[in-house]
Amino acid sequence: MPQTSTLSTTAASLSEPPLRPLAATAGLPRTGWLAYGDLLCLALAAPLLLFPRGALPWVGLALIALGWGARRLALGRFSVPTALDVPIALMLLMTLVGYAISADRALSAPKVWGVVLGFAAFYTLANGLHSEARVIWAARVLALGTAVVAVLGLFATDWANVRLLPLPWLYGLFPSLLRGLPNSGLPRASDLANPREVGATMGLLLPACAAPLLFGRDPWLRRLAVPAVALSAVVLLLSQSVQALGGAALGLLLLLAWRSRRWLLLVPLGVIVAAAGLLIYGPARAAVLALSIDNPIGIGVALRLDIWSRTLAMLRDMPYTGIGLNTFPLIQSGFYPGYLIGPEPHAHNLYLQTALDLGLPGLAALLWALVAWLAVVVRRYRAAASLDYRVVLVGLLAGVASFGAHGLFDAVTLGAKPTVALWIMLAMAAAPLGRVAPSTRARVATQWLPLVALVVLTLLSILIWPASFFANLGSLQAHQALVTAESGQPVPVVALSSARGWLQRALALDPDRPFALDLLARGDGWLGDPGPALAALRARVALDLREPVCTYYPSECLLRQIEGRPSPSPMVDLQQVYGQWIARFPTRAESYALQAVLLNEYQADRPGALTLLSDGLAQGAQPRPLLEAYRSQLSSTP
Repeated sequence: MPQTSTLSTTAASLSEPPLRPLAATAGLPRTGWLAYGDLLCLALAAPLLLFPRGALPWVGLALIALGWGARRLALGRFSVPTALDVPIALMLLMTLVGYAISADRALSAPKVWGVVLGFAAFYTLANGLHSEARVIWAARVLALGTAVVAVLGLFATDWANVRLLPLPWLYGLFPSLLRGLPNSGLPRASDLANPREVGATMGLLLPACAAPLLFGRDPWLRRLAVPAVALSAVVLLLSQSVQALGGAALGLLLLLAWRSRRWLLLVPLGVIVAAAGLLIYGPARAAVLALSIDNPIGIGVALRLDIWSRTLAMLRDMPYTGIGLNTFPLIQSGFYPGYLIGPEPHAHNLYLQTALDLGLPGLAALLWALVAWLAVVVRRYRAAASLDYRVVLVGLLAGVASFGAHGLFDAVTLGAKPTVALWIMLAMAAAPLGRVAPSTRARVATQWLPLVALVVLTLLSILIWPASFFANLGSLQAHQALVTAESGQPVPVVALSSARGWLQRALALDPDRPFALDLLARGDGWLGDPGPALAALRARVALDLREPVCTYYPSECLLRQIEGRPSPSPMVDLQQVYGQWIARFPTRAESYALQAVLLNEYQADRPGALTLLSDGLAQGAQPRPLLEAYRSQLSSTP
């Protein structure tokens, strides 16, 4: 595409029709409905994949395939090459892996369809936005869509679920007109959208719409950006999502800094003000406020520390595949309980959650895609002929940066509804402009080099740390089998036996894996082999006694260090941890057995242990033979 900065060329570019076929640039014929078939099929498929019910998402998938076929007939190829092709393919592969290994595919399926829709939207736009003018038209549509989504958010959000300031007089102004829209697979207390997810969506879109409003020249784009910015800002504030507000603030700061670097002075100024405020308030006092669970800030921090510690424990055991797509609440509460948290929906960190959903290879693919996209934005910006196109690029970059910053302390998981907007924005900047030049093809070919490096590193890690590979295989099999057994279905003996073999191999190489011991004990309990099960539980208690509070209640561990409080004995701390598990999960036999081991073997309280085991049997805890065998053993021992 020739580069020119003359006003006449820019005006001619902006006056082009909005949906001129890509084939006009590529030199391929494109006629009739085929010129817009992929876009039409995507529009028809989107609601079927956003709100999957029964066989409808398969219809949506068929429509997307039809759209790709129409593109093939119109252009002679299924898609133009982009700089994100290989990382996207790797993410899609790991998405399918995450679904295949899921312990509950009903939880995973909605996210699969969401990922498919996001990638389909990316390639539909990447093949249609062949010029700067088309990208500006897409920015107009994005602004209009932002206003529509913001209005829908006003009437489809559960405003009673805001966290900081309950303002019923304000939120009561917005009746719940749209219900039943969320369908993530997770059990929900409300059929309305979560305000934090709505806030994250607005934080993503607001900077992208603010850029043309503040700095653009295209009149239509500026007119459409006014309601988009106003409405998205209102909904963002109503969401009371601190993470989304922080991300949006970063995005807006990037926009202002692009216009004048003086705005960057706000960063050191903010650091100085924050440091001064911290010194005035008192660092120790501020730390106590941030870690105590008797205030909203402390609750948020304490819960995140608890969640992140459980997340890292899961990643240590299952680094290669993750835990299964969208199964965080099931796996965390079922196999990796903390001290405070219940079944949380996600890891409250986009990058940790992506690693849990797609494994570390999937996280690497996401980061790879973002870095590759940033490189494309820089190249497009330097070669841009239109000021408005540059403004759109900067706005897209600011929006994606807002989303990435939000993801440090919260998570809109890949496959969630807001991520469709993310992939649309990525496509607007990554779409090849004009003909696909040989240099572009060469750049796409170099994408295989990082993939080869990733494969080599993965294989080397398996050779260096085989215990993690064995634990990964054993944990996945154990999770699937135990979820099946604990749901009242027939015990999958073969799967539990296979999991036991892998877990034993992992523990032989690395015995410091408490959750592998727990899985081994639970599996043996269901297999009717209580002797090895009790041995595994004893080994786990010995590991847990090292630093029980720092392991399972990190905020309390930090508070003790800051306040200089003496810690009780590890046995007292661990007894409190196990007591929490019994109170929250009264039908799990292993919680009673762990506490009984602690009482009998470390506190010489055999009567207390017997009483506890009897309580578990009275509660119907499973597997029952594990508690019966331990009670019989204690009763018969002199």
